[in-house]
Amino acid sequence: MSSRIHRKIVSDSYRIVSNLLSFFSCENNIDECLSSPCANNGICIDRINGYTCNCTTGYINSNCLKSINDTCFGQINPCQNNGTCILKSVDLYVDNPQSECQCYDGYNGKWCENDVCLELNCQNNSTCQRLSNGQAKCLCNEQWYGNICQYDINECERDKFNICLNNGTCLNYPGGYKCLCQDNYLGKNCEDKHICLEQSPCLNHGQCLPDNENYYCECLTNFTGLNCELLTCESLPCQHNGTCIPDINQGFKCNCTGTGKN
Repeated sequence: MSSRIHRKIVSDSYRIVSNLLSFFSCENNIDECLSSPCANNGICIDRINGYTCNCTTGYINSNCLKSINDTCFGQINPCQNNGTCILKSVDLYVDNPQSECQCYDGYNGKWCENDVCLELNCQNNSTCQRLSNGQAKCLCNEQWYGNICQYDINECERDKFNICLNNGTCLNYPGGYKCLCQDNYLGKNCEDKHICLEQSPCLNHGQCLPDNENYYCECLTNFTGLNCELLTCESLPCQHNGTCIPDINQGFKCNCTGTGKN
């Protein structure tokens, strides 16, 4: 074999081996887009040793296989009741994109659809306080207790030694109590003395009788007026055989006709 032929064979062999090495080396990029990996009309962009999908509107994940409506960023299941949609994965174009609704205080559920205050149903004019972590509690008025303020506080039993004063009798009812006061005492807790006891307004031995917060006087026969301050004809006030005439304003009047007096 001549040296020229030998050199040609060596040169051709080298070229074939080089081509094979070049084909199987990293210098030749495989076009992954040829397999059409992007779904739902996504546009495939070939990269070195990979590809990227530009998804059409409404589709997400690395191959545009998922709808954005599968997350709270979509229109079908957005976060309700002022909840905020947050991204839990790196972005929406990974293999398994994740999102989550952060709910406003007092709401819970996947989409913040549950109003805990409505479920709790606080009773008897109590107030629902919304708490973090999807919780809530009832703030009861002072007459009620229980997790939803469903139980009446028996003030008569709780405060039996100092609720109705001056020997008043306590009667409990749902949401409150009432004191039945002894004569001459009044007020919510029988704490006030009636004017009959405090001032004794009835004169001339008249008897003062309570009429709620007011009073009236029962007068002896010889006296009349609001406070028994006026004489009546029964007291024989007219002298010299004058005639006594009852008078509503001053108790009596004397008619002195024929007596020679005035």
